[in-house]
Amino acid sequence: MFERSEFPAAPLAGCDGRASARSADARQGVLCFGDFHLDKQMKVTRAAARNHKPKCTPSVDSDRTRIRSTITAELTDSANLAFRATADSGYPMNKPHTIDWYFDFISPFAYFAWQRLGEFREHAVVAHRPILFAGVLAHHGQKGPAEIDPKRRWTYRWCAWHARENGLAFRMPAAHPFNPLPYLRLAIAAGSTAEAIDRIFDGLWTTGVDPQDPAVVQRLAQALDVDPAGLAAPEVKQQLRVETENACARGVFGVPTLAIGNELFWGADAMPMAAQYLADPATLDDDAEIKRVSELPVGAMR
Repeated sequence: MFERSEFPAAPLAGCDGRASARSADARQGVLCFGDFHLDKQMKVTRAAARNHKPKCTPSVDSDRTRIRSTITAELTDSANLAFRATADSGYPMNKPHTIDWYFDFISPFAYFAWQRLGEFREHAVVAHRPILFAGVLAHHGQKGPAEIDPKRRWTYRWCAWHARENGLAFRMPAAHPFNPLPYLRLAIAAGSTAEAIDRIFDGLWTTGVDPQDPAVVQRLAQALDVDPAGLAAPEVKQQLRVETENACARGVFGVPTLAIGNELFWGADAMPMAAQYLADPATLDDDAEIKRVSELPVGAMR
């Protein structure tokens, strides 16, 4: 069971000198994070845009190869430039002490989101919150996508396609869904550090291993200098239970979810929206249509 959420692929500035729409916007004083534009800092963004050169790795094979090799660097570079332009301009930045990131290793979309979470660490403290997605589904009375056969197959194919097109290291585990409890407990026993989470995600989502094989947990525990016996410690189990219950109480309904104050941003594809809100909460708070749909009445029930 896992939650599907698309991970947006932003247009690129070409290595051959042909500019994308996003690059054209930048030259006009608009900086972008994925699909959102910070267009209120004209002087700062124009100056930053003039000095900004997209990171490209030329390729002789094809445009597709070029795009795959540059898209991750482009997304990160533009995101940091947008954040930096906002802060340097004196434009108000909403910098809460902590951003909470809720995740479960069972989700390939949590793995995709993890690749971009570092962009937020430069602008706020990010707390890693491992939770049991199955517990969230049970709380809300939902089925997981992997429990719907056509959706399961389609999602696996989409993930493989997405990783290929965006140059991300990715290989589905030998069996999915799998029981994520040992890996969630391992992360907690290791302090839920970025290093521990990165090793576990990498071990599960880039190697094709069978997560049900106890040897996989043993190897990861050894790499993280964690005693495997400690995964059954009552305090470790209790912390996972508390994190999951707190997530449900906060309204979390899927993974991955970024929580900034009272706002929840679900899915890897919501990260640009979260970044925009972090830079300027008014982009949501003062938008009339967003306010309207937030209180939209139900028209019919099935």
